[in-house]
Amino acid sequence: MTQRNCVVCGSAKAMPFFFVQQRGVPHGKTGHNVAHDYKVILVCEKCGCGQIEVYSHDCWSHEEPWEMLWWYAFQPAGVEAVKYLMQDCPAPSNPSCECDIHQFMRHQLGQIHSGIPHARSERDAQKYCWLYIGLNKEDNSVYITIDKSKEFGTVAQLRPQ
Repeated sequence: MTQRNCVVCGSAKAMPFFFVQQRGVPHGKTGHNVAHDYKVILVCEKCGCGQIEVYSHDCWSHEEPWEMLWWYAFQPAGVEAVKYLMQDCPAPSNPSCECDIHQFMRHQLGQIHSGIPHARSERDAQKYCWLYIGLNKEDNSVYITIDKSKEFGTVAQLRPQ
């Protein structure tokens, strides 16, 4: 993971909360074979917002950067919806977990296409996309969509604690 700072408030208190997916071994580590990517949900202990970090590394490609990152933020109510969903997950910190919750999150996040430009590193990060994560009270299902009521956010700079 690269982004430990909250993209919304700039706090260094964005903590890993749910490891959605990971593929491959990081570049430079034993067993690395061209690609490494992950999706992880973090929650800021200062402002309560959640963020999703999407990372893609592919050192085979010569047509695009080897390192690409995207960030998505969501309100504290969305964090509560994810907590509700996660209560039946046996291993929230295991990106290889095959439970229904992990599979649901992988599918939902795979459907999100925001149009925000990628960053090559945390220092390069400029924009993030707001998501709406809600709980459908009729059937207790969670849904994730791009929050079209908000503009793209500008990544906050690290703020002193």
